[in-house]
Amino acid sequence: MVELRPTRILLVEDDIELRRLYRTALLLEGFAVEEAGDGVSALQMIEDEAPDLIVLDIGLPTLSGVSVQQELATDAQTQSIPILVVTGSHVAVDLPDECVLRKPVSPERFVEEVRRCLHATHARERQVGRVLERKARQKSRASDSTRR
Repeated sequence: MVELRPTRILLVEDDIELRRLYRTALLLEGFAVEEAGDGVSALQMIEDEAPDLIVLDIGLPTLSGVSVQQELATDAQTQSIPILVVTGSHVAVDLPDECVLRKPVSPERFVEEVRRCLHATHARERQVGRVLERKARQKSRASDSTRR
């Protein structure tokens, strides 16, 4: 019997009250939540065990959210982890529009955006998988026809 585990979210936010609010909203919706208050701690936690989604504030102490995002993007082990940026800043971020949320935000809207970002990421992964399968079939047919 396969046991389903809850979707694991790493919540990276230096504002303790916001982190508590977001954590509670996610837990009530059945997500498993881990927390980091700065970028360095977040990277260490991600290295220890990659989450299913990262909720990332841009304005973090010790290492900014932008730096965390760049670090994750350059590592093959972490570049596919979806990131939802939740920020009060108007700094441009290099993510799909559906994965950026501007503060202030209600807990309901926050959870809705977490789900949307997870869904959008999974939809892109399925599309890439279909393209790769199609290319593999085409390559297989081409090699079959050259053997005949």
